[in-house]
Amino acid sequence: MENLATPSGNVVVAAIPARPRGQVFHTRDGKYLIRVGEDLRGLTLAKLDDIRQETVSELTAQPMAGDWKSRIRPAGMEDLRALMAEARAEPDLLKLGDEDLLRALGVLTIDGTLLAAGLLLVGRSEEIQRRFPNAHWSFFRMQSDTDYHQAERGHDCFAVALRRLRELVNTDNPILTIKGDLVHAEIPRYPHLAVRELLVNALVHRDYAVPGGVTLKLYPDRMELSNPGGFLGGITPENILHHASAPRYTTLFGALARIRVANAANLGVPRVFRDLLSEGKEPPCYHSAGQSVTVTVFGHRMRALSSSSWWTPIPASPWTACSSFIIWPATAKSAPARPPIFASARSPLPVNSSPGSRPASAFWKPAARRVAAATTGCLWLHTLSLAIPLPTMWTAGWLRRT
Repeated sequence: MENLATPSGNVVVAAIPARPRGQVFHTRDGKYLIRVGEDLRGLTLAKLDDIRQETVSELTAQPMAGDWKSRIRPAGMEDLRALMAEARAEPDLLKLGDEDLLRALGVLTIDGTLLAAGLLLVGRSEEIQRRFPNAHWSFFRMQSDTDYHQAERGHDCFAVALRRLRELVNTDNPILTIKGDLVHAEIPRYPHLAVRELLVNALVHRDYAVPGGVTLKLYPDRMELSNPGGFLGGITPENILHHASAPRYTTLFGALARIRVANAANLGVPRVFRDLLSEGKEPPCYHSAGQSVTVTVFGHRMRALSSSSWWTPIPASPWTACSSFIIWPATAKSAPARPPIFASARSPLPVNSSPGSRPASAFWKPAARRVAAATTGCLWLHTLSLAIPLPTMWTAGWLRRT
């Protein structure tokens, strides 16, 4: 306790130490509470288990006995190097051999002992299945909400699983061409960088102690990606965009951060939002239910770009430009309602939103498009006002000379 004297009176400052790792406290009547902002909320059983597990040895830092070379998958090393080149890792890392590279990533000790993070990163499938039975992934190409016509599963390492899942998504990821006057924009249904970031998060932050695997369902109109293990470190669907990164397995996450595939500064989720919003799509919808996290990305709304987004080409004549500007208030009023950012079919609406609420973009995008069209119309009229008098003046001068 400290007493500070101020012009307006004394201020008592109380320093409250942080909670020791692995320890949880409760009130006299047996309530486990945690402070969230100005409120006190009760801890769930899952959260209590997470706190008690904080003192347990980190899973991916455990050593794997035996020869490390017999546990490494050559295809995993190739996919890892391709991923490093795509993520623009340091050139010096790309020049290293397999052994030196694994040491530089912190998954191989000096005495040649492979850590669990190295096995999960580039290990053989049979070794991963034997030591981590929950480390598997599933893909379903859905025809409806209940039926699918393609299914694929695997117990692959991180590098191979990431490559294979991206290939399955890109197989049915058509590109929409937005024709403009000068530039034709090509927009895939699901942005490639956003897909990579979402898959990396699901594979890295999943809980290997919880039954189940990473599941990707590709519907005709959306993509749903789920992974076992709830949010950590106070992350919620509402604050995931701005919350600091909270990795579950620091050794595995540190290796991926070293090659710039993962990011400790929480830049992955903002990149997903940026890529989706910049192409006129809905932002991702995060939903947490117990020991799993699901993110949904909608792909069907890209069709609206050809008629209602600010990618619409500017009218080529002054008459269409002026007429489109005159009717822009009616267009803004009739803009379709969009769902809130973090709402989905299985998640409740935020407190500060309603089913009929619309974001500000529903008004400023049509307005910006109409203003651009009006500007084009004014330029057309200005050009005509300069072009019409010139022939008249030339004709008058010719008559005077003759």
